[in-house]
Amino acid sequence: MKHIIGLLVIFVALAACGAVAQAQQQPKIPRIGFLTNNSSTGLAAADEAFRQGLHTLGYVEGKSLVIEYRYGEGKVGRLAEMAAELVRLKVDVIVTGG
Repeated sequence: MKHIIGLLVIFVALAACGAVAQAQQQPKIPRIGFLTNNSSTGLAAADEAFRQGLHTLGYVEGKSLVIEYRYGEGKVGRLAEMAAELVRLKVDVIVTGG
């Protein structure tokens, strides 16, 4: 259920930030910030399900969207720093779980 709600939030955010293509401009590629306190190996299946859900809606990582992954590796104190980094990168939405 959390994944479904998370995906809905992402899709609304991506739709809201869609760029209007003009003749000489490239369309804006949405950027998602993915922030978790877990390790990348511990979330491999969830990460793949996330990418597959996006793919089902026509988004392909590296082609029609960029995902900036940040894993805390169990170090809660790093989360604020990583969130600030994602904000500096100007991602369109930050996805996290709880």
